[in-house]
Amino acid sequence: MATNDDDGDDDHETEVALAKEMNNLTVQERERVFDDIHGVAEVHEESPEFVESCLEAMDLALNTLAKIKRKGLDRALFFKPSIETDKKFKLMFLRADIYDAKKAARRMAKYFDEKLRLFGEEKLVKRITLDDLSEEDLSRLNLVGCVVLPHSDQTGRPIWFFDIARFDFDNLKSMNRCFWYQAMTTLEDEIAQLKGICDVAYCPGDLLAMPVSIQKMSQLMKEAGGIMDGLPCRITTFQICYNDPRVRYLVTNIGKVFGNQVRLRARAHFGSDLEMQYSLMTFGIVCHYLFRSAEGDGKRELFHQQHIQRRREIEREMEQNSRMEEEASGIILHPQPHDVLVGRGRPYQEYTGNQRLSRLVEAQSYRYRNTEDRFEKSCIILESVKMVQNSNGRFLQKTSGGWKLATDKVAREKTCSAFRFKAGKTNSDNEGMKQTSFVDDAVVARNSKRTRYDPS
Repeated sequence: MATNDDDGDDDHETEVALAKEMNNLTVQERERVFDDIHGVAEVHEESPEFVESCLEAMDLALNTLAKIKRKGLDRALFFKPSIETDKKFKLMFLRADIYDAKKAARRMAKYFDEKLRLFGEEKLVKRITLDDLSEEDLSRLNLVGCVVLPHSDQTGRPIWFFDIARFDFDNLKSMNRCFWYQAMTTLEDEIAQLKGICDVAYCPGDLLAMPVSIQKMSQLMKEAGGIMDGLPCRITTFQICYNDPRVRYLVTNIGKVFGNQVRLRARAHFGSDLEMQYSLMTFGIVCHYLFRSAEGDGKRELFHQQHIQRRREIEREMEQNSRMEEEASGIILHPQPHDVLVGRGRPYQEYTGNQRLSRLVEAQSYRYRNTEDRFEKSCIILESVKMVQNSNGRFLQKTSGGWKLATDKVAREKTCSAFRFKAGKTNSDNEGMKQTSFVDDAVVARNSKRTRYDPS
């Protein structure tokens, strides 16, 4: 990896920009930044009245968001209407933006946009678990590039440790899915929401030997910055450690890609491993196995494997509780990929399960169109319904609280409607082709009459 010859100029520009940003803050905002960095900022008291007023203001801000900025949010509300009344979920975003309702609303909309981009529509409203990650994602997760340390800093804040040299830059989207998963599991703890997160990034000289372009690194950091804008978390301190002056340009770029809320709370540390450890201790971060050593790498990998094992147990229990809740209430919280949603309009037509039903109907449409026997048509419809159900699909109807199982009659009517629509579309296409053919023949005949004999 080549270093940038203009590092000195970049450093100066960054320092000037940072100084301007600090000067633009009020005295109270500047004190808040310093308190966050050192972990001494006061946690806001959340009285019931205060929380209710913030939630009402956030609802108002969400309703006034431009339509183009809430595409992911609207899609999520379609799949899971209970999001609109989920106070616990919304409170995460309010805490991340220190109870600024407008910022929290924008963050929540960004959250669903980023989740849709990373995980697709099928997992948009689902809690992301290890089972939702692909084999490729899990292999990157096990690289221990991003680790949630088993202990907090001296003020109780959880610590995310990033070893940049362990990142796999070949698939940035997969790396970001792993980061998303790690972040959201950390935020299940209310203390992390209230006190914020400590980030420690390690940029060793090993990066210089990696066959990775500066563009790829910059792209990863830019995407990570976009994800951070959507996650309901607050980075209260961002400590960047490096042991080789040649990677200083990377430290500078990290400061550039993140928003000013993170950038103002970033601090860089240069030196040997021991010097960096002592430097971090001044910010309340005590850990003797953060950096590269046989003992440190081994401990982090062991902690990571233990963390993953605990997560599997927790997620298994959460899944069982969710199923029991659905069975008891009769309300399905969100549809699965193979489910067919009963309804009209683009949101229904674009759903994965409905498109799958459409392809199934298309495959059976020839049989359906070429029989006049009503009993046989009914059998074709029933076969199609059974094919959906045998592939773990359900026919669901929307309710105010979520979704419910449709009756067999409704499922047959939905499938019958799909067959009729397909048959009508086919007939319309055929009629259009006939009319086009007729017009073409008429034009040819008219032109032939106008053509004169040319003796030459």
